[in-house]
Amino acid sequence: MIKNLTVLLLLVINVFNSQSQEIEISCVDEPVNQILLNLRDEYGLQCSFNDKELSNYRLTINRRFSSLDESVEFILAGLPFKYEKHNNVFLIFPKDEQISKKYIISGKIIDKHTKETLPYSHIMINEKGMVTDFKGCFSFTSTSDSVFNIKASYLGYYILDTTLIYGENIRLGLVASSIEMKEAVIEGNKVENTVQVGSEPGLLRLNNKMGYVMPGNGDNPVFNLLRLQPGILASGEQSNDIIIWGSGEGQNQVKFDGYTIYGLKNFNDNISTVNPFVAKDIQILKGGYGAEFGGRVGGIVNITGVDGNKYKPDVKLSANNMTLNAIASVPVFENSSFVIAYRQTYYNIYDSLEVIKNIRENNVDTHHENNTTSEVSVVYPKYSFKDLNLKYSGSTHSGDTYYLNYLKSWDDFSYSFSDDYFQNTVESSRTENNDQFGISSFYGKKWSDGTITNLTLGYSGIESDYTQNNIITNSNDFGSNVIVENDGAITSLKELNLRVDNVFSFQNNQIIETGLGLMNDKIELKDDSLGVVINSEESDINIVNAYLTDNIYINNDVKLRLGIRADYPVELKKIYLQPRISLSGDIKKSSRLYTSWGLYNQYISLNPVFDSIGNYNYFWSVSDIDNIPVLKSNHFVVGYLYNKNDFTFSIEGFLKKTSGVAVIEQNIPGFNSVYHGDSKSKGLDFFLKKEYKGHTAWISYTLSETKERFPVISSNHKSNFLYTTSEYIPALYDQRHELKLAALANFKPFYFSANYVYGSGFPKVGLDNFNRTEREDPYKRCDVAFFYKFSAKKINFQAGISILNLFNTDNIKYSSFLNVSEEQTNYVNVQTESIPFTPLLNVSLAF
Repeated sequence: MIKNLTVLLLLVINVFNSQSQEIEISCVDEPVNQILLNLRDEYGLQCSFNDKELSNYRLTINRRFSSLDESVEFILAGLPFKYEKHNNVFLIFPKDEQISKKYIISGKIIDKHTKETLPYSHIMINEKGMVTDFKGCFSFTSTSDSVFNIKASYLGYYILDTTLIYGENIRLGLVASSIEMKEAVIEGNKVENTVQVGSEPGLLRLNNKMGYVMPGNGDNPVFNLLRLQPGILASGEQSNDIIIWGSGEGQNQVKFDGYTIYGLKNFNDNISTVNPFVAKDIQILKGGYGAEFGGRVGGIVNITGVDGNKYKPDVKLSANNMTLNAIASVPVFENSSFVIAYRQTYYNIYDSLEVIKNIRENNVDTHHENNTTSEVSVVYPKYSFKDLNLKYSGSTHSGDTYYLNYLKSWDDFSYSFSDDYFQNTVESSRTENNDQFGISSFYGKKWSDGTITNLTLGYSGIESDYTQNNIITNSNDFGSNVIVENDGAITSLKELNLRVDNVFSFQNNQIIETGLGLMNDKIELKDDSLGVVINSEESDINIVNAYLTDNIYINNDVKLRLGIRADYPVELKKIYLQPRISLSGDIKKSSRLYTSWGLYNQYISLNPVFDSIGNYNYFWSVSDIDNIPVLKSNHFVVGYLYNKNDFTFSIEGFLKKTSGVAVIEQNIPGFNSVYHGDSKSKGLDFFLKKEYKGHTAWISYTLSETKERFPVISSNHKSNFLYTTSEYIPALYDQRHELKLAALANFKPFYFSANYVYGSGFPKVGLDNFNRTEREDPYKRCDVAFFYKFSAKKINFQAGISILNLFNTDNIKYSSFLNVSEEQTNYVNVQTESIPFTPLLNVSLAF
């Protein structure tokens, strides 16, 4: 009893002391904002105010106060400010603004330590969720409350939960979960997920930083991470395009800072067309996305580049088996920076490759029966690559943002092989040179009424020059017969894109997005045979577009997006309307349902051009309705998300049907036949992820089917690429099952990671599999990696070793075959194997 009374007495004394605590302020000509910050540090004052406005007033104080309330009242006495208290937080605001009937809060979300803007951040304002734009800007309007409860999050950063009064140019600084600094250790209660799914239909968000500790050479963490996500094809090791939810070559788009990036040949997915040092945010829209995106009937990978460190110079260097990479960032003037990044290969990174050679002796009469033997031959490839990135970016005192970005990249790829087959000698060679460029400028304006206006101008293109030479020598008792086959083409695609986007925040439950744009696509093509230009074509198309999206918050848990996009291709003299709608809602705080539907059009297409023995290349074409139709697609997406206690489960179903698909057959030099068809795809994506004490593991599985048909082609048309009737048959990239496993063990400073990809196999390509009922062997690949990181003074060091294809499984690359005719009835089919057992080293320094 006495013990309990003693405890009670101590509590009473403690409360009395806390209530009677004196607040002492002693300052001379000090800004008001600094006085309040001192009170926060010394006496635990919790407050929210406009730092810039209060810094304009200076006070001299030397007295004591009985409470924080009394001290704040004294400080604000005589100043045009007053305060309100909410949950012991002092909200300080101008006196003359309190009577406003419309309260606007706007600003941007940034990295607290580098000022780097955080694009497409998630922010909850008064229980209403939204996503910032690609410069991290947000705006919200309320007619009922001047106080806003805000929760902001971004992949790889700790969640910020705060209360603010209304105001403009507010900067919310988030803290990264891992900061490369020895001097400070920053901890938090909760960090946003490393991979994010289910916030919108068909949307994936990736934490680019996580890619650096996944298997690879450090030169392609963007796509190393991308290939492990559900719905994105990993089997077959596509090197110059991506396939998302059954959308084929040219139907998906990769965008970087406002312009389109086109695929280079690169090296087995290990050298990305995007320098990983300049990539900041990765947003994948697999399908069913909103009206603000257009020009493609497939998926979109939207990458936002870094702005650079505005506080101090930064340098980062990286070297691996294949490339040297360097990036430097320098502050320029106030609130702006300049970034330069350069990388290149420093030797021929390809060794000789083994290929599978299928020799077919065809029966001329039936054409369906043949004798096939398989052998292994050797191909001698050569490859070189380099790219340059430049970017100047900054912000004004009023919160406007701007940047100017430039990209230039080159790659040269070639291979040759020679082989003997019975009395024949085959010598074949191919070269391909690609030059790519991109430039964009941006200015983002925040108006006083909360409206955000973004002006973007982007210009990009790629030029490809390829040649192919075959020499077939047939020797017999009567002498030798030499057949020479030469082919080649020079193609270029350039795109100019000007757009103005606006975000209007009208009231508590409505945000309207509008946009207006102009796009020009120009394509040039020259076919070359025997050194003579036999076909030259130049075409372009101009498209005026506009969109409107109404974001309606039915309540705090349900969001409805109604959108419409209108495209007017000037040359086609027709308006294409594309309605889009999505609905998402939280069942509970841990569960979410969503669905979307939309129509999509595309006015340029990447079409396969194939010859009589099945070789084909892809060339861009402009739609002209009759010859090359406009691609039209409808998407339907439905999904469910469960996310609780660092465990995530997601299931998404999709349906796509695309018309206007075209393929081109080379009949005789200078004359082609064009065939029109359509495709359809459907499937389910499953995703499970668990994070525990810094460790992460996930499983993704896609069950899908993609089919196509070209009913105008007669049933007796047969080629390696195309053989159809009115029935649908599997597309070349159809993969029924694809399973991906990934894990990252975080034992700082040591990191272990591994992934495994299984694909059930693509349809076989060949004259003996017209309807593609037979499949290649399943694709199997396991990669592992070990990394070590440490910091010494101001230098951060990382070293790692990766092993790709740990078990040296034999896999076939998708669309990597070459047919060489040897006689009228025989040909050799050569298929390149995918990456074998490959150890990779990577070392990087940052200072």
